Amino acid sequence: MNALPQDTARAELRPMSDAHQVTLFDRLAFGGLVLACVASPWPFGSVEFYAIDVLAIWLLLLIGLWALHMAAIKKLVVRMTPILWVLLMLLALGLVQIVPLPFSPHRGLWQSHRISLDPSATLQAITKWSLLVGYFFLASQLLYTPRRLQILVNALIVVGLCVALVGIFNKLTFNGKILWFRPSDFARDAFGPFVNRNHFAGFMELILPLPLLLVLGRAVERDRWIVYGFSALVMGTAILLSGSRGGLMALVAQLLFLPILAQYAWSQRQQQQRGEISLRSGSWWRYVGGTALLVASIVIATWWIGAEPITSRLSLADQFNQSRPILQQRRPAIWKSSLNMIQAHAVFGVGAGAYPTVFPHYDASTGYFFVNAAHNDYIQGVAEMGIIGGLLGLAFLYSLARLIKRVLTVNDRWERSAGLAAAVGCIGLLAHSLVDFNLQITSNALVFLILVAILDTSQWRAGQAQTA
Repeated sequence: MNALPQDTARAELRPMSDAHQVTLFDRLAFGGLVLACVASPWPFGSVEFYAIDVLAIWLLLLIGLWALHMAAIKKLVVRMTPILWVLLMLLALGLVQIVPLPFSPHRGLWQSHRISLDPSATLQAITKWSLLVGYFFLASQLLYTPRRLQILVNALIVVGLCVALVGIFNKLTFNGKILWFRPSDFARDAFGPFVNRNHFAGFMELILPLPLLLVLGRAVERDRWIVYGFSALVMGTAILLSGSRGGLMALVAQLLFLPILAQYAWSQRQQQQRGEISLRSGSWWRYVGGTALLVASIVIATWWIGAEPITSRLSLADQFNQSRPILQQRRPAIWKSSLNMIQAHAVFGVGAGAYPTVFPHYDASTGYFFVNAAHNDYIQGVAEMGIIGGLLGLAFLYSLARLIKRVLTVNDRWERSAGLAAAVGCIGLLAHSLVDFNLQITSNALVFLILVAILDTSQWRAGQAQTA
């Protein structure tokens, strides 16, 4: 979607160090990584076993190609970063949870000699987590040129636009089935290829900032602004039409953080270039004005398509007419019961993936409803992984904040705009995770980690371009 400047277009052809010589295997591995990101949302968010298995087989193939690339250049180079170490430690903690112990780490009625109270569920969770960490690892090794960054970002924009358009058309022509052909008891809440409207909104939140920030950051030519702007408009309209309250909250958080991060980037650049080329103060107002224009356009587009179902969905008035059992299962009640679970298993947790099995023992309601998630990834994460997992989660967030701060000072306009967009996308999903479980949806977690990888490899790409 974007014509590359000549200097960046040739970056991949310039002489590089032996560790980053381009081979056919290297190109195929990167292409397969992009294909995985593009394909992951279509099989209903890749939450079913067959989709996870396909992604796992595909990952093994890509790792094999990467290994052949290393064999071809006759040198093994593995790029390890703090955030990758944190992800690996979380994975290791999950493995420890299924190891038999000579004593029971739990109190009371729980006499399991494993930390996990549902080892089979923990093994499934570890398998899925290994898959996601594997894709992040590959992205960390393969995203080393500006051209590859542009290919990946544009591919994400294309798939985001397609998923948004399909979601809107599916809503307008809904026939009671997911994507017009898949019958399901949960089809009423589906939107596009996602069974849950909130998870559709989560996927859109990740990608929407990409086209928006490439335009506002002037990383693409003026004659392409309309294409990228239209993509952002469609994605934003789809979020609103989905009727996801959590999605709307996350979108508002993104639009608030966007000018704040842009202001920080502008001030840092101004300090760096003091005495050289001063930046115009109007550059920050461009982000504010562009964001306001997008919001107005989304509201108008939603009103034109039909806003009445959205306003009724977002209305809180119907909550006063709900029966007592339904009220008991709203998020605050689930969170309260989850906190009781955390208190009982504070140090070790109940085991990754074991939350649905253990929750009924702490459910203060009638138990009429099955609760498969806490609708808060942070609470559920601590419940499953304990204090140690919570500390690793904080380490991940701290490392992510450092990456965001670093990428905002990058000199290259395309790199900085893509990094800012990745940061805003991550912030949106992290905000949405306060009231939902988007990080447990395979496609959403995959794209989230790919955005983190974009941030994590930013300085590396800059260094490779300088030494190329």
